[in-house]
Amino acid sequence: MTCEVCNKQPLGRRDPPLPCMVLQGDKSVNFSHHGREANERYYKCSECGHEWMRETGNCGEGWIP
Repeated sequence: MTCEVCNKQPLGRRDPPLPCMVLQGDKSVNFSHHGREANERYYKCSECGHEWMRETGNCGEGWIP
């Protein structure tokens, strides 16, 4: 479950992380399919410990709680 602090994270793929979001080391995945690509990065909320995934790239979904 997300907390009140990380629940304010905008969900768009171009939205930057809130200050409470901490990038989780080298946990990242890059993939492409028919010229479209997505890059996954994993973040953890420093307030509640909930893990979020951020997909960027031209077919990324944005922030996924």
